[in-house]
Amino acid sequence: MNATSSRLALAGLLAGSLLAALPAGAQQFTMKLSMPTINDVTYEYFKRMKAGIEQRSGGKIKVDIYPSNQLGQLPAVVEGVALGTIEAAASANGFWVSLEPRFQVLDAPGLFDDLIHGNKMLNDPGIRARMATWGVDKGVEILTPGLYSPLMILSHKAIRTIADFQGQKIRTQGGAPIQVEPLKKTGAIPVSLPLGEALPAMQNKTIDGMVGAAAPYNIWIGAGSVWVADDQGAAVLRVSPSSGRVVARVPVGDGPADMVFRGAQAWVVTHRDNTLYRIDTTTNAPKRLGVVGGGDDAAERLALLGDSLWITGRGIGMIEADPGTGAVRRTVDLDGTGIDVVAAAGALWVPVRTAAVDRTGFPTMTAVRRVTADGTVSTVATARGRVDVHGLAAGLGSVWLADNTSGFLYRLPT
Repeated sequence: MNATSSRLALAGLLAGSLLAALPAGAQQFTMKLSMPTINDVTYEYFKRMKAGIEQRSGGKIKVDIYPSNQLGQLPAVVEGVALGTIEAAASANGFWVSLEPRFQVLDAPGLFDDLIHGNKMLNDPGIRARMATWGVDKGVEILTPGLYSPLMILSHKAIRTIADFQGQKIRTQGGAPIQVEPLKKTGAIPVSLPLGEALPAMQNKTIDGMVGAAAPYNIWIGAGSVWVADDQGAAVLRVSPSSGRVVARVPVGDGPADMVFRGAQAWVVTHRDNTLYRIDTTTNAPKRLGVVGGGDDAAERLALLGDSLWITGRGIGMIEADPGTGAVRRTVDLDGTGIDVVAAAGALWVPVRTAAVDRTGFPTMTAVRRVTADGTVSTVATARGRVDVHGLAAGLGSVWLADNTSGFLYRLPT
């Protein structure tokens, strides 16, 4: 059995699809899964796919996952899928058009009303049956389509009117006519680039903008501004609270996850490349400090306590880092991994989960640990039954924990 996958760009949305090649008759082999990102929903899907295949095949199939374009940029990966040298891959829909022109139908703007509508359409049995025929003559078949996130244009210069597109080099997800012709009509210059080349091109300003998935999933207040994480755009956006306009787009690492402020300085940690950045908020200039964590770890939460930065997340207990250099001072064992962290009453408050739960990605805690600046750990609360951590805040003499699964708000006096 060979397999391929693609993440489809559907009407302003990104959808994930798993494509499978026709059985090759092999009894025992290694299956390679390729993807351009890491520590996102596609990566988690591949990890579950790997576990399921290896378990159900009784060890006859070994599955290796290659994130971050380790097997090459997307055009080469698509070719590898067609040739059967790569068994599975994920990419934007436009890069699969060379195998099957019908894929570009899913790039039509306005095809979906929203994420819910798109998911319903992609999982309709009739639609699934029709899409299953795409690429069969090339030995591939869509197995599992699913939406990724909204699709939009990210640009260095604000684009508010059609005239603002004039002369702008805009990255597209493939070179199909439905991708490039609408941009040409606006006066823009379409440039087809895989994701692994698009982000460096944006940072180096060799392109002016890009079509891609933007997931502004977190927000912070600091330095007189509102800051929004552009998860897929490797940046944080600075928004003026008076005008509501983006006044700066600050490039940071892949997947900005959390941000803290002190004086004129801000720090950002990224959950895909586990990198710490410091931003001078007077100039909006970022500086890369260093890497924290590694492998399958995901540095997701950040806090300031004393003269240190404290970082936790998936696969991570607690890391203490120098805010000036990013150097790791020490790691603190929490008997679990951190879901979130806040600083209150001279200590850190950290809901933790077991390693088994950590691997699932669920925010189901076992306890709340209190960590002092000298690294002393104590347990201040233990979960009785299931408690999912969807929000954590400190104030009014307490730490507040929101569990949206069960609909409870918990208060821990500090």
